[in-house]
Order: sequence, then C-alpha cells, then structure tokens
Amino acid sequence: MNILHYALGFPPYRTGGLTKYAIDLAREQVMEGHNVSLIWPGEIKLIGKKNKIRKRSLVLGINSFEIINPLPVSYDEGIVDIKAFTSNGDKQIYIDFLKENNIEVLHIHTFMGLHKELVDAAKELGIRTVYTSHDFFMICPKVTLCQNGRLCNDVASCKACPECNVNALSNKKMIILQSPLYRTLKDSPLVKSLRKRHRDTALNEEAVSEDKPVNSADDYIRLRAFYKSIYEEIDYIHFNSSVSKMIYDKYFGEHKGQVISISHEKIRDNKKEKNFSDELRITYIAAPSAAKGYYMLLDTLDRLYEEGKRFSLNTPFISPVERQYLYSFGHFESDELGKIFDDTDLLIAPSVWYETFGFTVLEALSYGVPVVISDHVGAKDIIPDDSLLMFKDEEELYQILKDIDKTELKKLNKNIIKNVKIKLLSEHAKELEKEAYR
Repeated sequence: MNILHYALGFPPYRTGGLTKYAIDLAREQVMEGHNVSLIWPGEIKLIGKKNKIRKRSLVLGINSFEIINPLPVSYDEGIVDIKAFTSNGDKQIYIDFLKENNIEVLHIHTFMGLHKELVDAAKELGIRTVYTSHDFFMICPKVTLCQNGRLCNDVASCKACPECNVNALSNKKMIILQSPLYRTLKDSPLVKSLRKRHRDTALNEEAVSEDKPVNSADDYIRLRAFYKSIYEEIDYIHFNSSVSKMIYDKYFGEHKGQVISISHEKIRDNKKEKNFSDELRITYIAAPSAAKGYYMLLDTLDRLYEEGKRFSLNTPFISPVERQYLYSFGHFESDELGKIFDDTDLLIAPSVWYETFGFTVLEALSYGVPVVISDHVGAKDIIPDDSLLMFKDEEELYQILKDIDKTELKKLNKNIIKNVKIKLLSEHAKELEKEAYR
C-alpha cells in the first residue's frame, strides 16, 4: 500500500507526541512492507510564493517531501492573521504529486500548515483520507481550549478568542521558525536560550497583553467554519480517545470513524510486581503549566504536606516554584523510563485541559505503575475500573492522595499486571489498516 502521512516534520526539527506517533507509525508501516511517505510544511519564502513540493532525503526508510510555501504553523501560540491561515494552495500541484506517487491513503495528523487543496486533490482522485485527532487546533487556535490555565467557557461563541489570540506569533516569526536556518540552529545554545525565555514568559499565567485585539469573535467563528469544511471532507476520523471524540462531536458534529487507542515504538509490556516505598514517590511528567494541572497538583500537595503526609514529587524539570517535597531527576531519554518508573510509586496526570491521549499514562502502566488521572485525560480509555484512580476536581484528587497507601498501591499494581492490555505499535498499525485505511 502507498501511504502518505501529513505531519509537521521529522525529529529533531519537530518533537512532541504528535510527531513521535506519526514517525513511529510510518516506520512500523515501512517494516510491514508498505511504501510510506511523509509530506510536511516547510519553508515560507520571502520572495516567490508559488507552491512547490521538494523531495528530500530518505529518513528511516520514509520518503520525505517538503511543501514550499505552505500555510504558517502557529504551534499553540494562536492566530491573528486569519487570512494567512486560510489562503489557497495550488491544487494542481497536489494532484500531480499524488498521482506521481500512486498514493492510496492520505493520513493527516494535524491541520497546521495544511492547504485545503491537498485534501481536495485527494478527494478528487478518490484517495482514502484519514485524520488522527491529536489536538484541537481546528476548534481552538490556541489548541488547548483553555484561557489563562483554565478551561475556556466561551468555546462555542469564540467570545474570548480575540483577546486570547492577541499574543500570537507574528508572520515574520513563523517564517523564521519554518526556515532551513532554524532547522539547523534549533539545538544551538542561543536558540535554546531564546526558546526557554519564551516558554518561561508563556508559563506566567498572570501575564496580560496590552495589545488590542484585531479580530472579532465572528472572525474566529468563520475560521472554525473553514476548518470544519475540511474536516467534513475526511473519509475517516481516527479518534485517539473518547475525550477527543467527545470534543469533536460537540463542535463539529458526529463523523464517520471510531475510537482507537494509540501506542508508540518504545512501548513494551514491562509489567512486574513493584516494591513500594514508605514515603510515597509521586512522578509528574509534563510541562509545569496550569493547563496541565501542575499548580492544582501543588496546591493539593501543599495541603497534604501541612497535614504531615510523607511523599516526594519528582519531575523532569526545575520547578518555577520551590517546595520542600520537590525533586528533579532532569531531562531523560526514553530508554531511561525503566529506572524512573522503578523509583515511582504513583504517576499523576492531572490535566485541566482536555488531553486527547497522554503517552505518559500508557508508559507508566507498561511498567505496572499505578496512575492517578483527571477525567479529562484520554488515556483513561485503556484502564479497567479496578486499576483506575480518576478525579473530577481538586477535592477528589486530595482525597485520593490522602487515602492512598502501600496496601492500595500493591492491589492496583496486581490489577494492572492482570487486567491492563499493553498495546504494541505493531498491533495498533494493523488496527488502523483494518479499520481506517479500508
């Protein structure tokens, strides 16, 4: 089968769960004997705006094609220049490309940088189109459905969008971030320092822009309608969780497709009986942001700490705020997860925003580690009731952590070993081929 994936690009230029899934899946499909390609939004030229598709070197057995002059990629920074994100591409270029490469399935992983004309071309040629719901970019330009670290109450009306998006990246910055020079310098000390400064500013949830919005709520309603029109053209929606399906169904209506939980290349069934510590060792592997539930977690742990509960909270980052119970194990590679989870009694994924899946939950379960998650975390789908600790609000999280002890942890560990099915990527790839690609 000739499969074409659309994603943001290859590591190390692009990172994150979406990129990891797309590349891991493509590699697995290559190993299964398929002819697999990745097309990705590349350089936006300052002079000459004609669309082109440039073939790049083979990567991990995957054919690589760069779109020259795609739409901008805004990450989770928002959108101000709506016209730049809805401009037309050259459909004939995409038709010629799809024909030349005999593409049978177009698998889209994000709508960032994507010309509507690529989907139109596939539809005109009768090519099967599939979309995996990694994020909510089409519904919310900031991706998270959150405002100032809390769930937005105005998603349907877009009332908050003008103010929420006012600090979006400028077109000039997005052009730089999509440039060949940035790909080369991304991991240089200077660029890392600039990115850190930007992240630290973004994590300050109290920061309010003095700039005035340039768009109205109606402008963002029209932007959403533009994305919805593309979404409705897709043949099959692969919802990676019931959470993502709930959100898309709510704002875009029901669509043909189903929930299929995901996996990645490094997942193995490493479940084993664990030895638990007398002092509860909690691990949190996510960004230290309000949307990820970090500060709610700290508030809960502060309360327990004052009551005398013995525990530590271990993270891969240096926390923006200090606590006596906080420890950082520093940046880690995926092959170090075994050691991290050996030293973990409980993983917490306390997301405030709607997390479409959450690989850290699957990773913890694959080592037999009990998990506590909010009901907004999509990975809840893969956990049987007898192995699940889930909360709806801060008070429920407090009660779970207050009551948890070694006896309960051992019981959960045994239930996970017995009842949690760890899905390998090879199994997931076969599921997709059977359910989505046909």
